[in-house]
Amino acid sequence: MGFFEINSTAAQQSIAYMGRQFIFRTQIYKGIINEFVANPNLDIGADMPTIVAAIYVRKNGFPVPAVGELVSVESTQYRITSIQSDAISYTLNLEHPS
Repeated sequence: MGFFEINSTAAQQSIAYMGRQFIFRTQIYKGIINEFVANPNLDIGADMPTIVAAIYVRKNGFPVPAVGELVSVESTQYRITSIQSDAISYTLNLEHPS
């Protein structure tokens, strides 16, 4: 068993154990979602919160994502702001679209 096979198996087991469901392009997927963090951005007259999170998902069976697409987690939509990719997974970096 090679390096990527070991990593792929470990990712699959981790997502099975710690993963949570999310919706992407009307389909339900499972990934590891980090804690949501509120980072206030200063705006004219008030602080505007930006909710930031990341979802780690295996590439196998997941469509190629694009920046700007929406992801729904627990009935709340988030926008993909950036994507990190390696041989076996994507990390979708999210923000609240408001």
